[in-house]
Amino acid sequence: GIMRIKRILVTTKATPELFLHGMNYGVRYSYDAGKCTGSNTLNLGPCSVTWDRFGYVPGCNNFGDKYPWPAVDTCYPEGIWYDLPLEGKCEKPTGAWNCTWSAEDAGEIRLDELESVVPGYGYCCHGNCTGFWQGVWIRSACDRRVQQAGDMFRQKYPEMLDKPLASCDFNRQRFWA
Repeated sequence: GIMRIKRILVTTKATPELFLHGMNYGVRYSYDAGKCTGSNTLNLGPCSVTWDRFGYVPGCNNFGDKYPWPAVDTCYPEGIWYDLPLEGKCEKPTGAWNCTWSAEDAGEIRLDELESVVPGYGYCCHGNCTGFWQGVWIRSACDRRVQQAGDMFRQKYPEMLDKPLASCDFNRQRFWA
């Protein structure tokens, strides 16, 4: 199962071909077992449709745009999903088709540590019970969980400054034009 949240500092650089369309990110594809499988919700065609036009560019989607996912509102309307094609990973991104992103470890927190912040009931595993996951469909409870995770990272790694999340500038109309 999932036991930790790993924070990664990612640096990206768009290929010139993508940047000419006014974007730093392409469409977000689904990945299964490390392989790009297209989309699990819409027929976006094979991943090569993007890679043959723009290179191995990272993709993203804003939850609020509902493209390509989620199709409905979520409790995280400001949420963003990213994809990072392995073929574009390199030491220092240059914007070449095979050098669009790099990553470095930025710490991790364990779920059992995070869950212990809200002792209680509702979710029990191996004799430990927590109220951390209560209200999974309530926006304020979701915001609280995000805040608590951020607080735990700041407490555990005070030397690492919070970096703003990269905005997702993917634009469906410009991308497919």
